[in-house]
Amino acid sequence: MYIHKKQRVVTPTNWPVFGTTPTLLVNAHRLHEYTTSVLLQSRGTFMFKGLLFANMDMLFTTDPLDIYHILSKNFSNYPKGDKFRRIFDALGDGILNSDDGEEAILLRHVTPPFLWKLQHIHRVGNEKKLSDAWKSLDHFIYKFMAQKQKEYDRVSHEAERFIFFTAIMRELKDYSGTSLDLTKFLRDTLVNLAAAGKDSVTSALSWFF
Repeated sequence: MYIHKKQRVVTPTNWPVFGTTPTLLVNAHRLHEYTTSVLLQSRGTFMFKGLLFANMDMLFTTDPLDIYHILSKNFSNYPKGDKFRRIFDALGDGILNSDDGEEAILLRHVTPPFLWKLQHIHRVGNEKKLSDAWKSLDHFIYKFMAQKQKEYDRVSHEAERFIFFTAIMRELKDYSGTSLDLTKFLRDTLVNLAAAGKDSVTSALSWFF
């Protein structure tokens, strides 16, 4: 590792076998600040090299043109794939696949798959934390859904007032009798909306004030 004299930023060294993982672990307690510093020094794009043979390399970028290319212009060329789905399995099959278990999900990215899967099987470490958070989240979501279902059954479907949850239920009624699990789909959608909205709303309020 070396220290940039002007910016005083530690740039991670790509070690044989271990990649840049050692530096990442050393700075795990200040991950956001460290990642920001590295991206600033690397002009917005940095390749994280994981453990050899672990298939954990990740590209970090804050370049607006790169982000536009990936998330908008050529979005169909960058499918998330089965590996992404396995890592974010707590979020289910909702419209998005992004602390209710977020810390444990983040650590899955920098932990060899065989290790976090072993923790998941035996329910230890961060995987136990994720499993417990998952159960608490499901308990809350399904209780909320049951309450809203009763309200939906009581009120007139012709009511002019727009309620997001009941609007989704009206749209999904045409799928009854199909292979789609409506209850699970609603659960996954609500969880993903909550996960996506939490950071964006708090960021918007912070910038506003």
